[in-house]
Amino acid sequence: MFFALWAYADSAPLTLDFNDAPVVDILNTIAKFSGHNLVLADDIKGTMTLHIVKMAWPQALQMVLSGQDLSLKKLDARTWYIGDTHRLTEQVHAETEIHKTLDEATPLRTQFFQLRYADPAKTLALLQSNHALLSVRGQVSLDERTATLIVTDLPQNIFAIKNLLQTIDVPVAEVEIEARIVAVNKSALKAFGVTLNSGQPNSVMRLGGINAAAINVPIDNPAGTLGLSVGKLAGKTLDLELQALEVAGDGKIISAPQLTVADNQEAYIEQGSEIPFRTATSSGATQIEFKKAVLGLKVTPQIMADGSVNLKLQINKDAVSGSDVAKTNTPIISTSEVATNVRVADGETLVLGGIYSEEKSTDVSQVPILGGIPGLGWLFKSQKVSDKYTDLIVFVTPKVLQS
Repeated sequence: MFFALWAYADSAPLTLDFNDAPVVDILNTIAKFSGHNLVLADDIKGTMTLHIVKMAWPQALQMVLSGQDLSLKKLDARTWYIGDTHRLTEQVHAETEIHKTLDEATPLRTQFFQLRYADPAKTLALLQSNHALLSVRGQVSLDERTATLIVTDLPQNIFAIKNLLQTIDVPVAEVEIEARIVAVNKSALKAFGVTLNSGQPNSVMRLGGINAAAINVPIDNPAGTLGLSVGKLAGKTLDLELQALEVAGDGKIISAPQLTVADNQEAYIEQGSEIPFRTATSSGATQIEFKKAVLGLKVTPQIMADGSVNLKLQINKDAVSGSDVAKTNTPIISTSEVATNVRVADGETLVLGGIYSEEKSTDVSQVPILGGIPGLGWLFKSQKVSDKYTDLIVFVTPKVLQS
């Protein structure tokens, strides 16, 4: 097979000035400049005039070969063979036919490879689709019960498949994701050591008096506001602080899910409920359907070369904001969503804040009978309007598990 010169595209520039010089001399000059050994066919003759200033030597070599109808074949890492293109093509074709004949005469071998970690079906598809691994006579099948690949092919192809499987049939690194979703009274945030500047760009979250980089992306909707503030916490006092918050009555741990996910795989954590509603079927009967109203956290971890973890995060907060009474009487779910990529150290806790909602309530108290007098009833009753703000703080801690 012919050698691709583009592999040396970043080589140092070459300057040549030849006037009616033998092509053999020009090729020898380029070979010496590039540091390669050169084997020339006996039938290379002719002369060439060439003037090149600061040109990459692969490009200069290609110009000489094209101008003389020559081609290059790589014999080893540092050795080239150059000959007439037509004859070299015939030679390569003849070598291919010889190899084909030898392959057809070589007895096939069968070998079993039991997979321990790689997905059997995907590995089978990989081998079947890769024509460089299997010869024309080669076959591969899968015993699903034992996760064993059965390969029948030439010895050299089986050897190549064995090397491939040793590379890919390895345990995939896993990441343990710990999340704590905490509802905190807005007035208690400062006492907890958290400051959120919701609605302001480039805001800063402080946790336990430690500054942390922050991102704030407010999204307004009738059900509340979802903003994302990202801070990093390296301390080990988080659980104690959360317990103290609950004891004081200033907050509550809504959920503390924990799961293990493979590297570069997606994990989804959600907390909420499904809202039932009635819908009509084509026959006129009614049936119950559900819509989700949840706080969801979607995480995709990627373990970096230095051991840190890149987290692709997506948070959504759904809430019922009414129903379409006029049409279908189905609940209207308001959704807020924000996504970001954050890199943290192994075992470091990521703080996601700025997710807050507002609950308005109106309490009316009145004197019996007198409070219902038209026009004068307001003198005998009182109305109290209260707003309750609750912040949701999400703590996410990725831990790389050793294989």
